[in-house]
Amino acid sequence: LPPEAFQEVAPVAVDLCAGGRRLHGSVRGLTRWGLLQVKPAKFKPADLLDLWLRLVVLAAGDPAGAPQAAHLVAHGDRDTVVRHHLSAPSDPDRILAPLVELLMEGSRRPLPFFARCASELTRPVGSRVRTSPLARALAAWFGNQGSPGESADPWVARCFGRVEPHPLDDEFQALADRVFAPLWAHWTEEPA
Repeated sequence: LPPEAFQEVAPVAVDLCAGGRRLHGSVRGLTRWGLLQVKPAKFKPADLLDLWLRLVVLAAGDPAGAPQAAHLVAHGDRDTVVRHHLSAPSDPDRILAPLVELLMEGSRRPLPFFARCASELTRPVGSRVRTSPLARALAAWFGNQGSPGESADPWVARCFGRVEPHPLDDEFQALADRVFAPLWAHWTEEPA
């Protein structure tokens, strides 16, 4: 990474309206290179989603001064290091408003949105991958002996543990697309 990637700048104050709600606060993690997160482990979809939301909020709050990119540097497969690059959307309000609406709806009832499962369902994959998106999402839901699935999270289990055979239904799939489709449209991955 270039040296400016590690030169932090002050958090940016944000005060804007999206989805009929006021968002007020600050965004951290800015460097002279843009938003940056370095993780000495494999990335989790929630990490990428967090970085994406901060980039979209900055773009919506100050389109002229917002960083044009966000970067997540993390371990990849087979002891590699990869950089996940997110480019700033040209229409951040169109992306942010539905996410704020989901946040408000989620404050009224538990939404069947599970970041790992949603990522597996919607993530673009190469032609070598033979499993279906739903099969990958189900694997993230149920997990295996070495890695518990999202269904093992106590809060998720409390809300969705009794849904048989699983809660990855049409509503989940619509939420996954609504949250992750814009992210993947602005995402690339490359060796770091």
